Amino acid sequence: MALKKGQRNESRFLEIDGSPVPLTVERRSGIKNISLRVTAQGVAIKVPRIVSNAEVDRLIENRRDWMTRHWRRLRDAAEAAARRTRENQVYYLGRLCRVLVCGESAPIPRGRQVQLEGDIFVVYLPAGESEWEPELQKWLREQAARTIKKRLAIISHKLHYRYQSVSIRDQKTRWGSCSSHRHLSFNWRLIMMPPEVLDYVIVHELCHLEELRHSPRFWSLVETAMPDYRQHRQWLRRNGAEYNKSTEV
Repeated sequence: MALKKGQRNESRFLEIDGSPVPLTVERRSGIKNISLRVTAQGVAIKVPRIVSNAEVDRLIENRRDWMTRHWRRLRDAAEAAARRTRENQVYYLGRLCRVLVCGESAPIPRGRQVQLEGDIFVVYLPAGESEWEPELQKWLREQAARTIKKRLAIISHKLHYRYQSVSIRDQKTRWGSCSSHRHLSFNWRLIMMPPEVLDYVIVHELCHLEELRHSPRFWSLVETAMPDYRQHRQWLRRNGAEYNKSTEV
């Protein structure tokens, strides 16, 4: 990837539990604040171009415990997700559902390769195929688009917020976003979470239509719209990594 003008990257490794974790320091002109993000791919730090190496080293040392804690959480979440895949399990609307795979001997219902029967996903695979994850993910993404747009329409009408457009995406580091042009975007993996958590993310992004920053006024708007938002925000902080393996501060 080509670097932007005024951008300079430096790659290192951070040792956590005896293993090297990739750490990237990105220096950029035009930014004022330092951001620190931990993902399944490693640690990413963005700093203003004028920040010295010594200051970066102090930041890394001061936040080492935080980075270690979140890296372990991401690692454990990845292991849990891999275990669920091995055991044919997936979350849907906060429920842990089992996946039953029907092979070529089972007739495939017309136009329906995935069916939800109670807490069991039935995935019909054509002859010669064995991987059920792509078909189920396609179904989940379709459900996410329908459900999120429906809930967004209901909640925005209730709160009297008007947005320009909405998209459902495969975001790596965010559950949702709101642009200055009033465009809303949501992560399709929200369909895996409890409905009240999905609603919280929708309320959160709608309130950004009035206040883009996470200011006291913003959180006041969120609380007015959803008085119990704190418990859903805390749930997302505790459990979000298991659904989308990244943490940002």
